[in-house]
Amino acid sequence: MKKRLIFDIANLALSGQPTMMGLPRYVVEILKRFIKSEKFDIVTICSLPEEEFAVRNLKRFLPVEVPFQSKNSETYTLPDKPISTQKTSLSKIEEVLKNEFPNSRFLRRIISVCRTIKWKISPPPFLIEHKLSPFYERLVKSADIYFSPSYKLIPELSVNPAIRKVLVVHDMIPIVLADMYKERVFFPADPWQPIMPDWIIFTVSESAKYDLLKYYPHVLPEQITPALLGADERFIPCQDRNKIESVLNKYSIPTNTPYILSVATLDIRKNFDHLMNCFTQWVLSSNEKTSDFNFVKIGGGGTNRETLNCNLVLTGSGGWQDRKFKNVFAHLPKKVREKIVFTGYVDDTDLPFLYNGAS
Repeated sequence: MKKRLIFDIANLALSGQPTMMGLPRYVVEILKRFIKSEKFDIVTICSLPEEEFAVRNLKRFLPVEVPFQSKNSETYTLPDKPISTQKTSLSKIEEVLKNEFPNSRFLRRIISVCRTIKWKISPPPFLIEHKLSPFYERLVKSADIYFSPSYKLIPELSVNPAIRKVLVVHDMIPIVLADMYKERVFFPADPWQPIMPDWIIFTVSESAKYDLLKYYPHVLPEQITPALLGADERFIPCQDRNKIESVLNKYSIPTNTPYILSVATLDIRKNFDHLMNCFTQWVLSSNEKTSDFNFVKIGGGGTNRETLNCNLVLTGSGGWQDRKFKNVFAHLPKKVREKIVFTGYVDDTDLPFLYNGAS
């Protein structure tokens, strides 16, 4: 007999952007596996108010139809015209000022105060407390499992004490690097404090398990199972050099030079400024005439050290506070900047070929 599974797709609503970034990718890939197992009757929900963004992205990224239950109505129909994702006037002004004065703490403080005042007067949907949903309560009463690949569980779960509550914890960054999140007023101050002994927790790394136990001593070690991230079946070795070079040309990556590849949203949390500084030291410590450097190639029964000219390829769309490492990049020596390639967001179908082309 199939289990009734409620699957929260809230992460697909993040920023409302129609791109497959890290957390949305995790949601889609895990949901695919649940569907493929044929062990569950699945109903999706969105615990964030931005249901339309989540449902549109679900339909965009998932090749099959999955039932969706709205928090606000018995049935849900997508509007014919999508909600505009254009930046507000305040956001545009912020962006211009931050680009002009990237290192001004006073300016960032002023912007933060202005945004706080604006949100006090007219708070965005994700900051408004909503009443319990009778539609969620009815769904929960008949369900066996609630699965949240986000950072929280819905309060309606209290109507069914027997439901299995499963939470995925990706990292503890808002706690470990709390100073970064001072201006992130929309992120809960302590999202994992409500964890109860009957919750089942998966972390995507041993490090996340360690941090969760460190910062939340009420969480029991036996509650947590690290389930390390995998890769889609498309990510396999490719021997067709023409296909690889075709994708490299698409993103203006030199085909005659080995490259180091990074795949991530260009976000301050990813430490790209440190990566570029390390790359710079590597380049500058090499032969000054050729600007080559020692590059270690693994394979062929051992490690061979050769002198190679090498590039650094950074894929991903712009993320939170990316101005910090953009400023670092702008001050790198010219011969180092010429070796760093920013591709922007890479189409999902192209990623396997970029991996295959990387050294």
